[in-house]
Amino acid sequence: MKNKIRALLLALGLIGGAVGLSAATSSGSASAWAWSPNVTLQGRVSCPAWGGPFDKPDAAYINGSTGDNVNVYLGSGGVTKSYTAYLTHVPISYEKIYFNWHCSATGWWSTSFLVFRPNFGTGATRNISP
Repeated sequence: MKNKIRALLLALGLIGGAVGLSAATSSGSASAWAWSPNVTLQGRVSCPAWGGPFDKPDAAYINGSTGDNVNVYLGSGGVTKSYTAYLTHVPISYEKIYFNWHCSATGWWSTSFLVFRPNFGTGATRNISP
């Protein structure tokens, strides 16, 4: 009987942890170790559909409110490409990120969002589109 109760409690704990992790990941906030200002930001960046099949992201950079001014590494792809950016100045509170990208047919686009540094992890995912 005790083993069944333990198994049930373990299963509930694992499910609760998975739900919490899923909610934290989908919020758009970044994760980093509490003592480290380093966050790897990644995701996908898109150009507008009305720009046509040749309107591809070809350059991107980030300006951060606390000193992160970095080039964004673009992967391969068409109107949507993967990207990675290495932030090194994310404070304990948050950093406001200004994400700027260029599409080959429609020109420059920009958006902004907050990157947070909770207690654990090193990466964040944020998809970008016009």
